[in-house]
Amino acid sequence: MNTNSTRFHTATRWLAWLLLGSLYACCGQTGMSVPENVSAAHFPNADITLPKTVGPDAWRHPVRTKPVRDFGDGSHGLDYSLPEDTLIRAASSGVVVYAGPGLGGFLHLVIVKTSERHLVAYGINAPPLLREGDHVNRGDTVARITNGSSAGDFHFEIRERGKPVDPNSLIRDAS
Repeated sequence: MNTNSTRFHTATRWLAWLLLGSLYACCGQTGMSVPENVSAAHFPNADITLPKTVGPDAWRHPVRTKPVRDFGDGSHGLDYSLPEDTLIRAASSGVVVYAGPGLGGFLHLVIVKTSERHLVAYGINAPPLLREGDHVNRGDTVARITNGSSAGDFHFEIRERGKPVDPNSLIRDAS
């Protein structure tokens, strides 16, 4: 493993423990949230090919269905209940900085750094198809919902400089 790769994985593992210690999740009403103090700046080795910010046309919805819970009123993102065989797609291009165990109601968590300012979190109960260090393009598959009673629960969150932003304010496509 080269030095940059080793540093990336060491920083990612350290931050993963920080995230997992700070994340909270609760089925249904409160959803999941990335901690307020975690921003894209926590992943300095993941911005080698990433822009400083993500343009307005660079975002898409991760799924083609309406959320069961919108941003606001205590939710830092969008919550979905999805049918089997639904594909969850990358909302924007970037690099996976965390892919591992989730907390509370979510079995898995994938965090993608899309720019120096933006992180995207996918709280899912289906196994992710991405690994740490993977480069993803807007629209790539993050996970496929499989059968199971809680497999269809999905939380989607965007952070700009560590603060939650309404994904609907960034996403302009119809998908």
